[in-house]
Amino acid sequence: MAKITLKAGGKREKVSKEKAEATVQRWTSEAEGNQIVGIDISCLSWTLEAFNIIKPFLQEIASTVKYANLADIIASLMTEEGLAVIEGVVEVFQDSPIVDLDLSDNALGLRGMERINTLLTRAPLQRLYLANCGFSFESMVLLRQCVEANENAVGKSLKELVLDRNMMGTKGAKEVGEILSKCNLEYLSYLGCRIQEGTLFLAQGIENMAKNTEKPALIRLDIDDGNFGEDDPAYKPLADGLKRCSCLRHLDLTDAKLECEGLAHLVDALTAASVKLTHLGLGKYLTGTSPMYLEVKST
Repeated sequence: MAKITLKAGGKREKVSKEKAEATVQRWTSEAEGNQIVGIDISCLSWTLEAFNIIKPFLQEIASTVKYANLADIIASLMTEEGLAVIEGVVEVFQDSPIVDLDLSDNALGLRGMERINTLLTRAPLQRLYLANCGFSFESMVLLRQCVEANENAVGKSLKELVLDRNMMGTKGAKEVGEILSKCNLEYLSYLGCRIQEGTLFLAQGIENMAKNTEKPALIRLDIDDGNFGEDDPAYKPLADGLKRCSCLRHLDLTDAKLECEGLAHLVDALTAASVKLTHLGLGKYLTGTSPMYLEVKST
């Protein structure tokens, strides 16, 4: 018995009743004699009618699904219909042993976060991708509560967290900092979130994450447009955290306001950790005008 992932596939479009029925027929054939461990219905706009056609099949295989790619599945739908589809997804997979969950590029917002929270409260969730979901800081409050639920079950299991292109602001960065303190992540991506004044909270979260475990797991960290200097220098907690992260291989602080003092602390921290970087991105870190990228290849 092979372990397989079922994919909807096809061109990007609003799924018709006929295509949904054909998809179920194909999946039924592909599933025969195999164990379904993954489902990929991404980059297709699932109307409620179309989703309800595939829903019974998904319910049959949900108990073994570990990998769910649900990115960009409600594009072009009216809000209420899109949220109804998301509710259907949650109903199907809320008891699945999901390890990887990608809900990126869905216009979820706070109402969507309220609907997906049952997917975000159970281990063994390890990789969570929520890029470009229209989240505000209120959504991050709910995400923090999900991570902390059930005696920090998801906080203990989570390895990767991607929150790119959400406008959470300073308050949202504070909530994410609290989330980080509950985890031991291998990968954090926080790109395009306009953190600025919230940089300190994020840096403190990274510091606490590193201090709260005997062996920090951080391998990759991507944060852009941060303010690591000026009045409350966030480079200090960032450096204190990173000096414990000997596994770090990829660090990108593109367009960060780091300046010379912050850069010195960062270099000292990376040296203390004896990291072997394969990538270091420091766009605009000194002048604030001309991009500068430094690529370091390990030997």
